[in-house]
Amino acid sequence: MLGLRPIAGTGSAILFLLLALIGPGCRDQKTYETEKTYRQPLDAVQDPGGHVQATSERSVELLSLGPADRRASFQYLLRSRGKGCSVVLSTVLKAGDNGTDLWRVGCADGTWLVTISTETISVEDCANARTSFCADLLKNILWN
Repeated sequence: MLGLRPIAGTGSAILFLLLALIGPGCRDQKTYETEKTYRQPLDAVQDPGGHVQATSERSVELLSLGPADRRASFQYLLRSRGKGCSVVLSTVLKAGDNGTDLWRVGCADGTWLVTISTETISVEDCANARTSFCADLLKNILWN
């Protein structure tokens, strides 16, 4: 030993200091349900366990883009149609059949169901849609 003795009470003081520094980060973890928005954009294009295939040429092109470019494309589409979307946080391909694909586009200020086919593109506000395709199956992800 080097002849060092612990100073009385320093162990609890150090523990208190560590808890004070670490504690807030642990308490600040929230889920989508409590915060109502993701802390960062998601790159996933499918729901967990999903195996949806794009059936329209436009959706195939969107899937070939990188995540940031895909989000930018959907943001441009929504804004060009007069829909509010300050920033796109998620783009999830929900269904594809016979040349028509359904995308759930989550924005910081709303969620949209975008239907893409060879001839048309339509946009519906998920707040008014009566379909399970607007369900956000990614919402249970915890963020740091």
